[in-house]
Amino acid sequence: MISVFQLNEAQVATLETLRRLLAVETGHLEERIEKLLAEHPQSTQDELIKMADKYKVLQQEIVTVSYESDKKFLSEFNAKQYERYLQLCRAAIRRPIAVVPKVYNDSIAPK
Repeated sequence: MISVFQLNEAQVATLETLRRLLAVETGHLEERIEKLLAEHPQSTQDELIKMADKYKVLQQEIVTVSYESDKKFLSEFNAKQYERYLQLCRAAIRRPIAVVPKVYNDSIAPK
């Protein structure tokens, strides 16, 4: 990511901070999933359905936390970096996360 998007020092620091925060948040959710799988009754079909519903909620929380982390990071991109991100999304046939690129004082203004 650092070389693909040519991140500046502040962006690298933000990336590392967001990685650590995401690891903590997803770690807690993964612990809850492990506890659910270990402790939830699984003897009947109804119990399995209830467990599956609880599991889906926790999985969605992981997706949401990851999305929000990505969005925070992308909001640190300048216009050229964000355009590179959009190009990569198009090439991978992925829907990009919409953010407003940041303007840095040391950035070269577009012509």
